Amino acid sequence: MGIVYSDERIIEAFNATKGNFVLACRRLNIPVTKTIYSRLEKSQKLRDALEQSREEILDMADFKLQEAVERGEGWAITFLLKTLGRKRGYGETQDINLNGSIKSEVDLTGLSVEELTSLESIITKASQPKPN
Repeated sequence: MGIVYSDERIIEAFNATKGNFVLACRRLNIPVTKTIYSRLEKSQKLRDALEQSREEILDMADFKLQEAVERGEGWAITFLLKTLGRKRGYGETQDINLNGSIKSEVDLTGLSVEELTSLESIITKASQPKPN
């Protein structure tokens, strides 16, 4: 049986690699296997540490993006407007939120039994409440 690392050692690896799961496993010299995933499933402490490490690298990237915007770099300005600026209409696509139902007539007479069965399955799945 291989070495069993403590939660603290795994957390140190997560912190050192900014939450990069594969690099953390390499740092511990363990294969990326179901074993480490199993440890994560069983330990809230490990899940929290991994999430915290990833939040730190995300904050760093956010700061670097802000710096690039301040320097007037076009790619950064475009990216920021397409993401954070979406609510102001700067996105490439539009989000449409519909409340209630939409009534529409569609001719289904040309569909095969298999196509109708598939369509029924899709409609059933789409009409089920989404889990929170």
